[in-house]
Amino acid sequence: MRNRTTTLLVIVSLTLASVASVVFAQLPSDPPGSGVTLEELFLVVNPKSPKPGSLAVVEVRAPSLNIGSAEIEWLENGKLVDGGIGKTTHPFTSGLAGSVITFTVRVKTATGAVKEKSITVQPASVDLVWEASSTIPPFYKGKALYPLFGKLSIIALPEILDQDGRRIPDSNLVYTWTKGNEVQGNLSGYGRNIFKLASPELRFPFTVGVTIELTDGTAVASETITVNTSEPKVLVYENNPLYGVLFNRELGENVSLAGQEVVFEVYPFFFNTNDRSRLSYVWYVNGEEAPDFKGPRITLRKVGDESGTAKVSVQIVNTNLFTENITRSISVALGK
Repeated sequence: MRNRTTTLLVIVSLTLASVASVVFAQLPSDPPGSGVTLEELFLVVNPKSPKPGSLAVVEVRAPSLNIGSAEIEWLENGKLVDGGIGKTTHPFTSGLAGSVITFTVRVKTATGAVKEKSITVQPASVDLVWEASSTIPPFYKGKALYPLFGKLSIIALPEILDQDGRRIPDSNLVYTWTKGNEVQGNLSGYGRNIFKLASPELRFPFTVGVTIELTDGTAVASETITVNTSEPKVLVYENNPLYGVLFNRELGENVSLAGQEVVFEVYPFFFNTNDRSRLSYVWYVNGEEAPDFKGPRITLRKVGDESGTAKVSVQIVNTNLFTENITRSISVALGK
């Protein structure tokens, strides 16, 4: 019985020794404290799609590892340009549209092992221009602003060139549009460089963004734009029988009638239509409706040598939209 017990103890001891040798064989080749292992490195460019001639930063990352004590070198198109202990970021200035820069990071471990990772940056840009359909007068040098519940189009104008300096056509670009934080899938896709607001937006301001990718899925440009609504307003001008509408001088709240007759003409701004004839005009003189005038102009005549003041008002209504209802008044001095 004593001999059998001794044999069992020997077998158990041999088994434990075997397990210990297996565990030891699985230890990493780099000793603890080497600062970095040869696991996969990642390169990140910020901003993700640099514009031509802009400042940007490329960063090396190693998830769950501390590379702050490792020796790091940065190369641009194969030429060493930066480096140092813990040099995890490299600032740079992007080139012209269509130019290409290949960044290579070289990480050296304490044991002498080396790991490299490369990324290519091709500067590109996109401008966003919005258009609204609202009333503005002739020869107006400004822009038709976006009215509440109005129609809005945002056009993407990319400057994306290939390595030969040729512009890449829209049909070869993928546009992904967002409104706020939501991707507008029905408005995104190949060559879809126009965003049209499909439903009224009730929260202002709101942001629309676009990301442009090549056919291989590489994002090359992105931009956002903030849209605000505008309040409609009404301006009044004199319609001179000799010179026409005097757009160079908008009439204020008080006007003196120098002659025997004057014609006032109103021009609504930023109503939700591009045709002012579709709006309703109701004129009042001293509080009483002037039924003979239904359009955007009224003629005032002085009778005899009367003097005093007359109050002229016009109410402009968009019959298709209850929110657009404005009254404009002018005090007209008669006589000397």
